[in-house]
Amino acid sequence: MPAFGQVPVYSTDVGNLSGGSADPHWSLTGANIPSQGQSATVLSGGALYGTWPADTAQSGWIGVVNSETQPSAPYNFTESFSMAGLQLSSAVISGFWSLDDYGQLFVNGIAVSSAGAGGPSPYWGHEMSFTVPDADLVQGINTLTVQMQSSDDNYDGIRVEFDTATANAITNGVPDASSTALLLGVASAALAAARRMKRRT
Repeated sequence: MPAFGQVPVYSTDVGNLSGGSADPHWSLTGANIPSQGQSATVLSGGALYGTWPADTAQSGWIGVVNSETQPSAPYNFTESFSMAGLQLSSAVISGFWSLDDYGQLFVNGIAVSSAGAGGPSPYWGHEMSFTVPDADLVQGINTLTVQMQSSDDNYDGIRVEFDTATANAITNGVPDASSTALLLGVASAALAAARRMKRRT
């Protein structure tokens, strides 16, 4: 389990759930979302576009419904995580993401990365890296949002995968550099342990 009792950061479709399953870590809001705050849906089969980066053991594509036809943008995919008891200036949170069609990735309402004009083309065929600046984090609850800003209602979805999410704990009001909290979700933490074991063999 994650240290210090904080809410961990989860990639999309952690655990590779079956298509049509609710992703319990990512919620949806937007004018055309059937139910505000509903869980995002894991995409599979015919809902996945052929040139999208493939799902991995660590993350998968999610959308509004498990179908090649999706609601019209704009709408938001959001997850929350806590930095309570953690030193903000020591935080390292990074990974990569993909989106189809146009949109941006925000942390606490501040744009961190964009997909669309000025980015790689076709952007839906690329994994774009991101790093969350320490200055964008707050003590307590933070929100990470992927905003679908433009879509063609056909083969739309997002995929987010964290590769690092650490921060030093604050002990008795003093930052403890010797104790680093792992913020990643349980599945990602297990993957890191497996990689370490592999290197030892």
